Amino acid sequence: MYHGLNRRRFLGLAALPAVVGHARAAGQKRLVFVPQAMPVSLDPIATPSFATRTAAMAVFDTLYGMDARLNPMPQMVDQHSMEDDGKRWIFQLRQGLLFHDGTKVTARDCVESLRRWMRRDRVGHALGARLDVIEAPSDDTIVLRLGKPLRRVTLMLTKSQMSPPVIMPARFANTSADSPVGSIVGSGPFRLTNLSWRPGDDLDLIRFENYAPRHEASSFTGGGRHALVNMVSWRTPNDPIQALRDGSVDWVEWLPPDFAGDTLGDPNLVVSRLDEVGYYALLRLNTLRGPTANQRIRQAILAGVDQTAVMETVFGADSGRFKTPIGLFPPDSEFASPVASGRIGGTQSPKAIKAMLKDSGYKGEPLVVLNPVDDAVHTRITGAVINELTQIGLSIDERKLDRKAFEAWRRRGQGSGHPPSEGDDWSALCDSLPAADHYDPFAISAGPPASGGAWPGWPDDPVAGRLRDAWIDAPDLRAERAVAAQLQTQVFTTVAFVPLGQWFPTTARRASVTGLQTGLFPVFWDVARP
Repeated sequence: MYHGLNRRRFLGLAALPAVVGHARAAGQKRLVFVPQAMPVSLDPIATPSFATRTAAMAVFDTLYGMDARLNPMPQMVDQHSMEDDGKRWIFQLRQGLLFHDGTKVTARDCVESLRRWMRRDRVGHALGARLDVIEAPSDDTIVLRLGKPLRRVTLMLTKSQMSPPVIMPARFANTSADSPVGSIVGSGPFRLTNLSWRPGDDLDLIRFENYAPRHEASSFTGGGRHALVNMVSWRTPNDPIQALRDGSVDWVEWLPPDFAGDTLGDPNLVVSRLDEVGYYALLRLNTLRGPTANQRIRQAILAGVDQTAVMETVFGADSGRFKTPIGLFPPDSEFASPVASGRIGGTQSPKAIKAMLKDSGYKGEPLVVLNPVDDAVHTRITGAVINELTQIGLSIDERKLDRKAFEAWRRRGQGSGHPPSEGDDWSALCDSLPAADHYDPFAISAGPPASGGAWPGWPDDPVAGRLRDAWIDAPDLRAERAVAAQLQTQVFTTVAFVPLGQWFPTTARRASVTGLQTGLFPVFWDVARP
């Protein structure tokens, strides 16, 4: 989550405008957007992915949004109050909220949607574990009663990464959180043209004419969400840059990782960075079977992978598109700490690392490393990591897969917490999470996950889980920092994953497209084109 981003000094962003080139007049045009990937589902609770999250946040609404400095802002909520020293929270919905099928949004819809989110999402699960009762005493009132004071409720409800607590009709929210809902009916500023959309279909979002935006100025997912284009079409041309040049698309979410500079050599195109928080790259390790089931081998890998070497290979030494070294928390987090930092790559000699590997009992068994070759960022990260692993003396069996096959391997056995069968394992894979999820312990992938399954790699670290809970319940910042330092030590002892660096995507648009918001991912309100 985002509490760890010190809002008094958030990455120096206080001077940044919330909106780039804000346009006020509604355009009657279609915006063509090239995402970094097409979604495989539009239900962000059942499918926690970047593409699903981005599409879902245009279609669904949430009780709270977040401004460009990552402060919580009421969205569907008109006002809230806290009673009983933080054990009772009361939320009043604002007037005029309608679902895309024309029905009124009620507090019961919100309660059932939150219950579904709490069954599946890590932050939601933390909230649910502290709840005694969540109820809707009237159509516009939601009440949360907790077993003990919790000062972070509104912050938890702002979650916008991966599995945001989107609101849907109760009849859909009452279904399993493990499978996507059958129809996508939200109450956001855009709606689907095809309610029976399936993966592989073109994705077209049209303006919901009955949406009632808030009166405040928009800022990322907070404030008034004004749809200024009639349609947002998601398309994936073979050559996005050429499509941008010839005007067949308007906005490309991610430029290639080897792109250098701040221009495409065309005055009609604009290159910029909208996300100043970026992504937390990591190497996930199989903690159950194979060579990486040995904790001492995992510790040698943590010490042997040089983050800066990996990031320079992917993005270039002088690109300004990454930060290294990083610990469990990025360097701008309130919880960044030097504790146990001597265990990460680049701090020990090659001789010492090889000695660690020898002492671990490693006998030359190959590590199966998955490489998603059609993922421009992660195939390059994987290649750089394989080079690092080879240099410290590990034998590598590289498996080159397309992204679909990669995801199937990555998720095998997660429902049960165990790999599907002996001999059908992977040892390591490279991944990235929203870096905002690592600015504090709320959503990091350490400790048991929310749904009772497993993180990729099947780690089992109840100590990390208890420390995360202790951080949530800590009374003040000093206590939070102490717990966060203990958590970093624990994570760098068990080593379910290896930090690889914090990296920042760049985006490109036609100069005539205005209103892009600074924030953690693309949003389509306030975006206009002539």
